[in-house]
Amino acid sequence: MLVRVEESTARGRDLVATAPLRAGHTVMTCAPLALVPSDAFLLTVCCGCLQHCPLERKCEACGAVLLCEACAAPGHRHAALHADECASLRQLRDDPAVRQRSRNGADTSSLRLLLRLIYAARREREGTLPPLLLADEADEVIEDDMEAMASLEDHSDSFPSDLLDSVSDAVARAKFLLAADARASSAEYEGYLARMFTNSFALQAYRDSHARTRQPKAEVGSGVFCSIALVNHSC
Repeated sequence: MLVRVEESTARGRDLVATAPLRAGHTVMTCAPLALVPSDAFLLTVCCGCLQHCPLERKCEACGAVLLCEACAAPGHRHAALHADECASLRQLRDDPAVRQRSRNGADTSSLRLLLRLIYAARREREGTLPPLLLADEADEVIEDDMEAMASLEDHSDSFPSDLLDSVSDAVARAKFLLAADARASSAEYEGYLARMFTNSFALQAYRDSHARTRQPKAEVGSGVFCSIALVNHSC
């Protein structure tokens, strides 16, 4: 690992290079704790890996997302998490209020990301969260957990009132959509959501991945990468 986490009284937690870094060097690779497609890509990319996926891979139970053959394999983490969220996504798809908001340009990504985090947290507590099946096991990939999520700053004390209202609204909607055995306190969900708003990443598709200056084509999805969030900003 070319970086390490250090604690300081002046800055709190920060990343420090352990060796000289050259331009363009990959410093760290982090698997997402959770990620979801944007609404515009729900029926274009896999909800597990965000890779292009044929429409015939649409989940027959919820009809809301696609799951590629690899991510749908038994024992895969994405297959397990989608099994948990499937009924919630079906409810979300059929909700008239959601359809009206979508027509007005609203996106359900934050709500769906919150649901996936909640189901992942439940499985982690129960010890039933399957391991990540990575394409290249030779790479040194950081796999964060909910403890890493809890260690992130949420900055909710500086949220404007309209964002606080959005957090409260999303938490209420999530509790309505969640399976009964996955429900916890509103305070816990508000903590997840505040950390999401502060630390999540937009995931972009690019017009030409080999060009020197890559121009983003569209926001395919969003995800939580706890370790890389330390690089994203300075508190």
